[in-house]
Amino acid sequence: GKSSRSSVQFPPITDETVLQTLSVTLQIEGLHDTMSEIYHRATEYLSKSKPTENYLAVLEESISVQYRAVSCCSTIGSIVKPQSGEVSPKFIQAQLSKLQTLQRATRYYDRIQSCSLQLAKATSQPLHFQWTAISSLWFKQSL
Repeated sequence: GKSSRSSVQFPPITDETVLQTLSVTLQIEGLHDTMSEIYHRATEYLSKSKPTENYLAVLEESISVQYRAVSCCSTIGSIVKPQSGEVSPKFIQAQLSKLQTLQRATRYYDRIQSCSLQLAKATSQPLHFQWTAISSLWFKQSL
């Protein structure tokens, strides 16, 4: 007989304590991109519901997670032009790796900007509007 498996779709994790635990665990493993994605999904999911204290805490932590992810990207040098026509596979791979890192950094800046704006709208705090302005500038510069 043929067994049919249905894939179960679980909602994103939005519990603050679970997110904090995952954050610590994944930081130890150095998986900032995974953390960025987890928090991004949680904030997207929570943004569709009424703002709660948990939502605000998750937004703040998401901003922190995205900053940590960006800081890991910022150590990478910029794209360089090949010297005297030297375009080896190794050179191309190094440039591709840098480009992917720059793309990830742009994504993190975009997420910081989005979370800051959601936080500012929910709290009306001047500090959160400042975060939004700063992250908007960083995002624009990263493009």
